[in-house]
Amino acid sequence: MSTRLRPVIVLAVLCWVALPLTAGAAIGSALADSPSAVRTVAFVLAWGAWVAGLAALLLPHPLGVTVLRVCAVAVVGGTAWATVVAPGATLHLVGLAVAALAAGTTQHPELVDRCVDGGSYGPERRFALRTPVVLLAGPVPLAAAVVAAGLGTGPLLVAAGRIVPGVVALVVGLPAAVAAGRALHGLAARILVFVPAGFVLADRAALVDPVLVRAASLDRLGVAERTTTATDLTLGAAGLVLEADLAGPMTVGRRSGRRDATTTELSAFLFSPLRPGAFLGEAAARGLRVG
Repeated sequence: MSTRLRPVIVLAVLCWVALPLTAGAAIGSALADSPSAVRTVAFVLAWGAWVAGLAALLLPHPLGVTVLRVCAVAVVGGTAWATVVAPGATLHLVGLAVAALAAGTTQHPELVDRCVDGGSYGPERRFALRTPVVLLAGPVPLAAAVVAAGLGTGPLLVAAGRIVPGVVALVVGLPAAVAAGRALHGLAARILVFVPAGFVLADRAALVDPVLVRAASLDRLGVAERTTTATDLTLGAAGLVLEADLAGPMTVGRRSGRRDATTTELSAFLFSPLRPGAFLGEAAARGLRVG
């Protein structure tokens, strides 16, 4: 894995570093009249999210994809709240703009792939699969919001002196945050892994077990044709679709729902890397049949 920071990653880091002076200042201003206990808890939560996000940006690891998704929602949500509480303040509008830019850059495909590749071993190279549109349209940001709210609501209510609602929020919110966090991280675990023998498609949402496509059994790897009859394993993801044509059929366990599975023979299949060009470039560099 390359340790060189690409321009988009540098931009994400700079935006994140600027958050305490912009979004953080806006949130602090909105909390100025709150009880000191509330300000202290909010201070701890905000700095905790900021440190976690910065660590995820600078230290590539698959967990960073989930951390950045949650932090992005928390930062934008918190700054938007501050803007509503004290409308018209230039500080708040600047903070909201920086928060939105920081959140957007942390979701850039290059940064997601960098985090995913942080879990590579030896000669491996990992690439993220594209998240299905139906999940990006609602469930993914909702799950991130559940994690952020589940971790922060209870402590803030208790600090405000609302003990009973705060305890209820903790009892309900923490398990909900854990469940939503696991679901989010499951999406980050949908990956393609180059190994010396070929590449592995690891997608527990589409397949029962990871599938190894050996270089010797691969006829062609490239952009899918519109008229293709290959088995669709993209789960409805948008963007450029790639096709792997096999020299012979391969038997795999394909999921149909959360618990059900069927056995399927693949002679060709479709999949959607988050960065198809980078994936094909790596495949060509490793001697796979790209065309």
